[in-house]
Amino acid sequence: MTVFRTPEQVAPDIGIPVRTLRRYARESGICTRLERDRMAFDRDDEDRMRLWIKTRPQYTPEGDLDPFA
Repeated sequence: MTVFRTPEQVAPDIGIPVRTLRRYARESGICTRLERDRMAFDRDDEDRMRLWIKTRPQYTPEGDLDPFA
């Protein structure tokens, strides 16, 4: 039987804030959508999310940085 957990339950186990976990799930598509578009994670989703966080593409700014921004 598959056990689903909410982002509030998963985030402390992964070690990131809930809001960040939700953002990463939207970016990567790693989550299960339940009724009414609620987000949940099963064990496979948690493992894939941990791997995605370690290997996710890093942001690299292009061009010159504005020192006054």
